[in-house]
Amino acid sequence: MFASGTKASPSSSLLGVASAGAAWIFSRYVGSALWIPAAVTLLLAFVFTKLGGPKAYRGAIAITLGHLAWFVAAAIISGQWAPVAIDIALLLVSVSWLWARPSNASVGCLAVVQALSLLLNIATIVGVNIGTDQHRALTVHCTWRILALGALLVGVSARRRATQIAAPDDASDQRGN
Repeated sequence: MFASGTKASPSSSLLGVASAGAAWIFSRYVGSALWIPAAVTLLLAFVFTKLGGPKAYRGAIAITLGHLAWFVAAAIISGQWAPVAIDIALLLVSVSWLWARPSNASVGCLAVVQALSLLLNIATIVGVNIGTDQHRALTVHCTWRILALGALLVGVSARRRATQIAAPDDASDQRGN
């Protein structure tokens, strides 16, 4: 039972089990390529609940910074900055802007960076053999970009709902209420 006293529906329990199974299969396929972005994302999501930040976009920011940490770690370990320098710069600028000034423009900027990078990752992954380290890494890249875009959509939706709740009803204003 939940705290409210309602029972979980069988379909939500089934969805939870299916999601856990899919996550397990995903983690078995991508292996260690998942460790850095997942660990940093989860850590930052927890930290942001304690420290604050733009509430509607904390998820997108945590996901993007987790991905960014993976780029930086890979560049440090390999000594190869050139392949990731543009990604690092674009993600860092766009996520910093979103953190400092959450707005439609900053959300749009990060969304465009993630969407264009996702298209590039998809164009690359189709030519890579399944099961190789490169395919596993690109699978994580695509997944993290999709998660970031999804979190941005959730943030936009939450911001719209909050704005609608805070805005006075035009019809009641006209009636003098």
